[in-house]
Amino acid sequence: FGILISLIIGIIIGIIFNKKRVIINNLDEECEHCHLHPKGVKYKIKDIFVHTALDMFEVVKYLMIGALIASTIQVLLPRNILTLFNNNQMISIIILMLFAYLISLCSTSDSFIGKSLLSSFSNGSIIAYLLLGPMIDIKNTIVLLGNYKKSFVISLISLIFIVIFIFSLMVVIYL
Repeated sequence: FGILISLIIGIIIGIIFNKKRVIINNLDEECEHCHLHPKGVKYKIKDIFVHTALDMFEVVKYLMIGALIASTIQVLLPRNILTLFNNNQMISIIILMLFAYLISLCSTSDSFIGKSLLSSFSNGSIIAYLLLGPMIDIKNTIVLLGNYKKSFVISLISLIFIVIFIFSLMVVIYL
């Protein structure tokens, strides 16, 4: 389902942002020297490592900020807050989607958390939790905001939430 949802989101984003510039940091501009020397294999390999280092240092600062925020939420968010609205299908889907976004776990950990929530939440809520977590979270949002225009990031995140919400409601209705 994750692949299907990703394809739907990709097609919609492609239509909305067709031929619009969404990247704000162009690492090619930061690496002006990379294209000034001969194009031998030795220089191309060096260019690969230079670009890799620039990309890594650009992303790591945002990833660290996101990890700090996610860790803070994991420690401070009381676990019993999730069960306050588990009787309402729509609200429980939204609650678990927000939980997945805020908690920022890896998809492997998400599956164990999802299994522990099965007794308290509907299948649709659990599916929403399992689908959203690997697609977007606080860490990813901060990395995206560091490299893409705000309008693109907001559109992407909103679309992810909307498509997963609709899909999860369909699961509740048809299962």
